[in-house]
Amino acid sequence: MNWEALSAVGTLAVAVVAVAPIFLDRIQKREQAVNLRCRLMTYLTETIPVIALRPEGRSRANAPLEENQKAPFRQLESLMPILTLLPAREHDEILGAIVNLILFKDAPSIPAGIADNLLKQVDQSISRLSRSKWMLDKIPKMSWNTK
Repeated sequence: MNWEALSAVGTLAVAVVAVAPIFLDRIQKREQAVNLRCRLMTYLTETIPVIALRPEGRSRANAPLEENQKAPFRQLESLMPILTLLPAREHDEILGAIVNLILFKDAPSIPAGIADNLLKQVDQSISRLSRSKWMLDKIPKMSWNTK
């Protein structure tokens, strides 16, 4: 029996067993990030009609959002703690959009032009989320008119 060969195979087996959890954790985090991207795109898409239909201008008091209109904003807010699953640039862009959406939800009135800027930011965020290499071919191409 060749003890050196057996020792080499044993060492290789120990190395594979030691490294396997690292690779499995990476795969799990990647799949969680894909799930998070899908959820973010869903909730961001749900905010578009609410933003587009909210009146602008400080000359008249805007009606506050109804509870059912606030639901996607709350869902986005609840996802904020797990945004760290996303890469840094993607995280920063999405976090900025979510913070602006939360401020929009709670604002008593909306200055002119803010809704258009927010719609652009939401559209850019959805675009950014769908461009991820892990999302390619997982979602259909969507297009909507904001006006």
